[in-house]
Amino acid sequence: YQVIPDNDYYQTLSYTVKSPVEYQKLLDPVNSLVHTSGLKNFADTTITQVSPKIGIGSVDVTTINRDLSSIENRIDAINNFDLVFVVDPDVYRLCFLDEKGDPVGEEYTLVLATKQLLTKHKKIITCSNLSSTMALKKITISANGEYFPSAVGEINVVEKMKEFNADIGGEGNGGVIYPKTHYGRDALVGIAMVLSLLAESDSSLSEIKKELPQYFISKNKITFNEDFNLLVDKFKKEYIDHNIITIDGIKIEKKNSWFHIRKSNTEPVVRIYAEADSSEKANLLANEVIEKIKKI
Repeated sequence: YQVIPDNDYYQTLSYTVKSPVEYQKLLDPVNSLVHTSGLKNFADTTITQVSPKIGIGSVDVTTINRDLSSIENRIDAINNFDLVFVVDPDVYRLCFLDEKGDPVGEEYTLVLATKQLLTKHKKIITCSNLSSTMALKKITISANGEYFPSAVGEINVVEKMKEFNADIGGEGNGGVIYPKTHYGRDALVGIAMVLSLLAESDSSLSEIKKELPQYFISKNKITFNEDFNLLVDKFKKEYIDHNIITIDGIKIEKKNSWFHIRKSNTEPVVRIYAEADSSEKANLLANEVIEKIKKI
């Protein structure tokens, strides 16, 4: 694998900053977002406001926007790469671009890390939240392991992992939790696990991805001001013959697809996630659910 030295020359290739804030005011806040490993944002970053300094300085994180799509137009500045790591500023979440420059998808970060564990252990226990890809459950069960879902949120995943002594867990936002290191999302742990997977295989990242169950998620939200309990009751009755999970909103699992409806705690909306074995099927399922919600 190509090793990118951790110095300012290469780091200036890894991200760009666009801001109306003058350079000297945003310099310390941007540098304060550097992880102790020395990794910086591999993304285009927009900063619209710098909050008052506390210590070295801080940035109002709500004003930081990262444009990952632009990476595809800039990674050719580094030639002959095998993969590209993309992390958020606090290095919790991780996703990849493969050797072709194609996004692997953050939903598959945890799945790839789990696949690495499965090369070492015959049976493992995994956890993820209800809105994460079912690919994790599929590869776990196919290896005679056990899978347990949790409510959305890192703390909920961690509590479920501790309850069942899980070997690995996380969320579909690219967060990998590996208890042998610590109970928290850690992009560096995910990077190490996926690098180990590649080092022990003759396959490229794109080839390994093809070996995994292929699923696509449609993520949506709509305004909803009605009683959420009425919504849950309606779907429970309509899908009584399906597997129903109600630990966080309501999730309906079908043979090769699912949808999850959960209420926002901060705004009058419900979030509708749907997954199937094609993007068309996932979008169709999500739209069907949305239309049923609108009739409530």
